[in-house]
Amino acid sequence: MKFQTLFSASNALSKWLKLDFPRLPVGEGQRVGVVPLLTNSEMISWQCHVMFTDSWRERATVIAVEAHSRFTLLIPFDVVPSQDKLEQVICEQWANELVGLAIKHGELDRDAIPRVFTQFYERVKEVTWVRNMDMSVQGHVSDAEQWVRDTLAGRGLDALDDELAQDIAWHINSLQKRAKDKLGNKRTLYPVPLFVEDGLFHFASPLSRHHDFNNPYEIQTGKTDNVISFMGYLAEKNNNEK
Repeated sequence: MKFQTLFSASNALSKWLKLDFPRLPVGEGQRVGVVPLLTNSEMISWQCHVMFTDSWRERATVIAVEAHSRFTLLIPFDVVPSQDKLEQVICEQWANELVGLAIKHGELDRDAIPRVFTQFYERVKEVTWVRNMDMSVQGHVSDAEQWVRDTLAGRGLDALDDELAQDIAWHINSLQKRAKDKLGNKRTLYPVPLFVEDGLFHFASPLSRHHDFNNPYEIQTGKTDNVISFMGYLAEKNNNEK
């Protein structure tokens, strides 16, 4: 199974990393830098942002929200990571959360864990970074940021540790969310089942208890202009790097 992985960095995250990521191409009527992100059978996209939790701006938390499920990762940092390090940490937490939840909900046997991790890292070998903020995901990013600030203020802290970050993320991911589908219709969702469903399809379908696990995106017929621009951009980028 071949698909693309896209990490979309906000302006704040790009500035923090001191990296000038390319912009996504835009179609007619779209604005540069605010292109809607896609997760489907061919792509998984994450919106990434950074917030600072002390007045010295030394301690930061990276917020990563998956575009379809709105599943949220919170990752504290005491120093600015390299792009490779940040990518590594996001992918590690993504894989760990997926496997842990799939086992918890009875979708995977424990003896399948090594094979799932192997498939994950084989299929997420190359990550494309861009500078962009999906405005439909921004609200979920802002909500996560507010949860962090409120928790720190309530406990008299100025930074998260890994355990507290995971606790807050768990709470955020347990809440009902509202989002728009690709047609602009409002949908109500819970992040965890959608996140697990996507992960099983992309990384564990042959290994799950349900060997006939369906493609959760099969109901999408045809490609929108936005899908074409994504895939064309990534294909061109990959060709240029060869």
